[in-house]
Amino acid sequence: MEKVITIKKNIVFGQTDKELLTADVYMPKEGNDLPAVILIHGGAFQSGSKEMYQDWGRYLAESGFVAMAINYRLATEKYSIWPGVMNDIQAAVNWLVSKSSDWGIEPQRIGLIGDSAGAYLATQYSLQNPANASFNIRAVVNVYGVYDWEKEWENSRDMTQRYFGKSYSEAKEEFRIASPINLIESAVNNSVFDTSYFVIWGNTDKVAHPSHSEVLVENLEKNGIETKKLVIPNKGHFWFNIIPGLDGGTVQDYPNNEVAPLIIEFLNETLCTPVVGNFAMSRIQTLKTLL
Repeated sequence: MEKVITIKKNIVFGQTDKELLTADVYMPKEGNDLPAVILIHGGAFQSGSKEMYQDWGRYLAESGFVAMAINYRLATEKYSIWPGVMNDIQAAVNWLVSKSSDWGIEPQRIGLIGDSAGAYLATQYSLQNPANASFNIRAVVNVYGVYDWEKEWENSRDMTQRYFGKSYSEAKEEFRIASPINLIESAVNNSVFDTSYFVIWGNTDKVAHPSHSEVLVENLEKNGIETKKLVIPNKGHFWFNIIPGLDGGTVQDYPNNEVAPLIIEFLNETLCTPVVGNFAMSRIQTLKTLL
């Protein structure tokens, strides 16, 4: 029997210079100190919407999480979104934290889930914004994302140009600081950083090359960050959530029917246990002692 949940549609949580930003929120009917997850859609930074996560939102709420599927500003040929789009993710976090008392949310137990462009945004945001007194991003699930803009410039110049509004030769430093793989060391050196990652991708992906995820995992692990990975054999892109015109994408469809329980297990491990401090730093100190 399906669990009873509450769904709030088209809530305004922020705005850009062009538009209001809206979200759909899915939550258990009752509960206190609930973990919360922000869902960030993909679409090459140029398309997509919160509705792509409607099935995941219900599934997460039925599993005991408050889930907030968000819209964010999208790039066009004449409208670049870096770095402003990071403010949209921050606005979603701030708004969720502001609702913690009303909705029984524990703001020290926040996770991010994103696919494709959303996977990049979730990863970049988590590394830029360590925990503080108001909130803690303790878990990130990133599915077939892009994490190195220098590499992606060679693969997809049109998308990258629209995201930055500049070419790589014009903005090498911006490309560097906008790439999650370049932020890992500084994040780990922050005493309050304790985010864990679950990196998922298909081994035949032609859109976001698997090497992005492989290098991200390698660097996370090298820096002592708690990391899980899952490679889906014989799968490419566009299977994690609902995309108009494409079959599948629900939690019941393969491979989500196998991935979903693993994501819930990861979120339970990272968001539903006591905060124990900086996992990465403590592991590094242990390694130094052994050496």
